[in-house]
Amino acid sequence: MNIIKKIQANRIIKKRLNNRISSLDGFECAKSVLILFDLQRTPVVNFFSPLIKSLEEVDIQVEIVGFRPNKNVKKTDYCPVFYNADFGLDGQLNAQNIKPVFDKTFDVLINYFDEAKWQLIGASLQIKNHFSVGFPELDKRLNDLILNTGINEREVFEKELIKYLKLFKKI
Repeated sequence: MNIIKKIQANRIIKKRLNNRISSLDGFECAKSVLILFDLQRTPVVNFFSPLIKSLEEVDIQVEIVGFRPNKNVKKTDYCPVFYNADFGLDGQLNAQNIKPVFDKTFDVLINYFDEAKWQLIGASLQIKNHFSVGFPELDKRLNDLILNTGINEREVFEKELIKYLKLFKKI
């Protein structure tokens, strides 16, 4: 079943990537940011705290959503999380715990993952946003701004993100 789901999701993702349109003109000033990340690669609770603090200092509301392949009953998550089981055969994410997040439109989506997992790319494409930022290891059609840093170089990523948002006059 997981193989069928993966094949179907990849087909849908490819179609969505080809049809993806974004525009910096969709918003005046960034007021909301969503960080989408892989809990397997960034498992530390306070990893995003400095980035969130920097964004909140310029009056930007920040939310985070994580992905973990399998639900671990013993582990408590510090943010809303979705799992493989939350995807339907249509490639749609059906996790009730993050539905309120997916119903919103964000000014900036930060795709904080560098492995092209279909679940993260699929979720990223379902999130309503005006502008997306990510890493160079991903498909170039997924992000509007690609910051050439490593996933563990959060400080450099943060400085570059703030710099470009100021340059684009979004903060």
